[in-house]
Amino acid sequence: MKKIVSIFIFLLCISFFTIHFNTHPQSNCTSGKCSSHISPCQGYPYLAHRSQGVNLAREMVGWQAFMNKDCMDEIYESFYTAFEYTRTFKPDRLAEFYFGSDLVNCNTLLIQGSKISNRDPRAWLADYFGLPQDFESKVSFFPRIENFIVDFGFYIGLDKWRKGLYFRVHAPIAHTRWDLNMCEHDVKKTSSPKGFADLYMWRDFDLQKQILPSNFKDAITEPQAFGDMQESLKFGLMSDRRLTKTRPADIQIIFGYNPVLREKGHFGINLQLSCPTGNRPCARYLFEPIVGNGGHWELGGGITSSWIFWRSCEYADKYFGLYFDANLTHFFKTCQTRSFDFCCKPSCRYMLLCEMGENVNGLAGGPSSGDVTLACCQYKGNLIPAIHYTTLNVDVKIKIQADIALKFAYTSDN
Repeated sequence: MKKIVSIFIFLLCISFFTIHFNTHPQSNCTSGKCSSHISPCQGYPYLAHRSQGVNLAREMVGWQAFMNKDCMDEIYESFYTAFEYTRTFKPDRLAEFYFGSDLVNCNTLLIQGSKISNRDPRAWLADYFGLPQDFESKVSFFPRIENFIVDFGFYIGLDKWRKGLYFRVHAPIAHTRWDLNMCEHDVKKTSSPKGFADLYMWRDFDLQKQILPSNFKDAITEPQAFGDMQESLKFGLMSDRRLTKTRPADIQIIFGYNPVLREKGHFGINLQLSCPTGNRPCARYLFEPIVGNGGHWELGGGITSSWIFWRSCEYADKYFGLYFDANLTHFFKTCQTRSFDFCCKPSCRYMLLCEMGENVNGLAGGPSSGDVTLACCQYKGNLIPAIHYTTLNVDVKIKIQADIALKFAYTSDN
């Protein structure tokens, strides 16, 4: 029993805990002032975040005395496990990233139909989502990302083969939660029994008996085809529930050598390979949970160093030390599914496109330079969400990622 308790205490001591608490998410934007850094083109469909497995500070804490030993002439091992909790604390900044200058009061989108008088120029057109032309509401977002990470590290000192040679494996497992915290309010429902003007979204009067969604939240979470649409919205959905994903956040293999390895410190270099074990973006949701680096293989190198600048003359296991590690890796090309907007037209991917084809009926166009000309194209009776055309399989690569950490540590009685 004592041995089990000792092992449990040991694991707690070498674990790195970063636990935070938060008030209700709606209290994060009390100033009513949005960031001044929003550009006219901001409003991105995809957030490329750093992998949950990348955190040198977490990797460095707690086990410095059990690796890079200077007096070894045999193979030795050490193992650590660490728990980390991380979350975002600025929902208004996340909302600005996704919706840019379309937002009102930091975190609110206006949804207004085409028949609303004095429509706000920032409002999203309700018609595109199958909502009536006189529909109006406000939708607020308080995005939050949470990560629960259990990190495992394994170190083998290969001093029996060559002094300073070592091998490491780093394998974190992450449970991530992505929640838009979407809230629709001030809903002004339509006064029209049909919602749309005759032949506005339909070519046939009989089709206007379709039931339209009653609010934006329903239209964007569980979209349905309406009017002449042959396929409902299938990308860029906004979930009203928390989306989660659990899996390993990339496995890192490190092979290194310490040319300087002494009692007062060390300096080493290493070669690193990161194997993708997380998930890739598929663009189904605007705020989709991602574990890992998005499916990239990584290759790079790093340095590791330490300096014990004071040690007790009476007790050899009491000392102060500085530790510095740095990693640089390259992300190789991988295929991801991403959605795009038209150039400098944020959120235009949610507009509706109409399918045009050859003018087989000789339809006349409108006046052009005083003359009536024949239209070159004819509507083919199909409305298509633009995001269906602007969601593509693309090759993505990242030139370099840096992770740098400096640690000051005091050790006493191990």
